[in-house]
Amino acid sequence: MGTTQALAGYAAVTATVALGLVLLLIRRLRHGAPARHPLPDSGPEIGRPAPALDLPPGVEAAAGPRLLAFYSVDCAGCRHSLPRFLPYAREFAGTGGQVVAVIVGDERGGAELASFLHGIATVVHEPEPGVRAQRYGIRLFPQYVLVDADGQVIATTHSATELPHLAGRA
Repeated sequence: MGTTQALAGYAAVTATVALGLVLLLIRRLRHGAPARHPLPDSGPEIGRPAPALDLPPGVEAAAGPRLLAFYSVDCAGCRHSLPRFLPYAREFAGTGGQVVAVIVGDERGGAELASFLHGIATVVHEPEPGVRAQRYGIRLFPQYVLVDADGQVIATTHSATELPHLAGRA
């Protein structure tokens, strides 16, 4: 087996183990069993005004609802969440909402993530540690934040599968 194949196999096993641990944590939380290592708080406080996003020149913040997706170049879970995020993001944008994806890390490393989001979201790259991510209190990736038309944070989640359930709030 070649080095490339070995690395690909190792990455697949690592991703599978990480996914299994996340699913175990979710199952424990749902069934009331205390988690041994709770996730730190991440994301802005619900019900508060959304922090300024400072979009690139020529890009205006929408007056309507916004869906923000925070990704890290080093986050395997971010790539795995894209197939679940993209259909919801398309639908959100199709109803007049603005979708913004903030990719933290070097721009070259974020190019793959950005290519998936092209035509659906305004993509903003920022180097580590990520001023926009810090302003929004992002400590874990991926992180999704829904902001209503009045600029209030109405929901925040790590799971793209939860977004359709939160849509009625925007």
